[in-house]
Amino acid sequence: MRVSTLINYVARGDLKQTALGLIGSDPDNRTAQEQENVDTIVDFVNQGILELHKRFPILVKVEEFRLKRPSTVDDAVELPNSAIELAKVVDSKGERVPVDDYHVEREYEEGAFDKFYVKSLSVNSFLVLGNVPETGVDVYFHCKTAPSEVRYSSNVPLPVIYEEALRNYVCSRGFSTVEGALQEGDKGLIYRNKFEDNCKQIEKNTHTFYEWSYPQRFYERTFV
Repeated sequence: MRVSTLINYVARGDLKQTALGLIGSDPDNRTAQEQENVDTIVDFVNQGILELHKRFPILVKVEEFRLKRPSTVDDAVELPNSAIELAKVVDSKGERVPVDDYHVEREYEEGAFDKFYVKSLSVNSFLVLGNVPETGVDVYFHCKTAPSEVRYSSNVPLPVIYEEALRNYVCSRGFSTVEGALQEGDKGLIYRNKFEDNCKQIEKNTHTFYEWSYPQRFYERTFV
């Protein structure tokens, strides 16, 4: 998500009739007031990203380690506390090891011990069963990472599912700045309620992925 695109969208749309709607058409030739408005909206974007970060793993990083042993229920592989989910397990040939694959698990249970696969126990723990090669397997997982401060020119790797919530948060702050304290019927409060509704819907959708699509949910949530 380009911060400039979001700012242009809200300034020329929802916030158009407010003082913050004046941001100019040429980023290189803004008046002092136009630049101040842009800087104010950028602050709202940063606040919105932090608010989303408190509620969801909106920004993640990939970490990995090499595992050279099989595991048992009493000796499960535990990911660090910072991990939010297992992404994939890859063998020495660069091929993915099956994760929660019923067919491979059944073959293993029927005696095909040359097979090996990953069986998840929870979001942060799993088993690697079967004939793990001597070279080991590479385990990739995703960790929640704190967002850094953005600028007008920044390109933020924010998943699409959070963009509407962020826009509504920015508009809520924009109208609150103009209207003062939030009161019933104020546009600032209306947009704040929209933001809260967005968050409820995101949480609902995320829980659906957790329940039905554990091995793939990272990708279903459109993280890149």
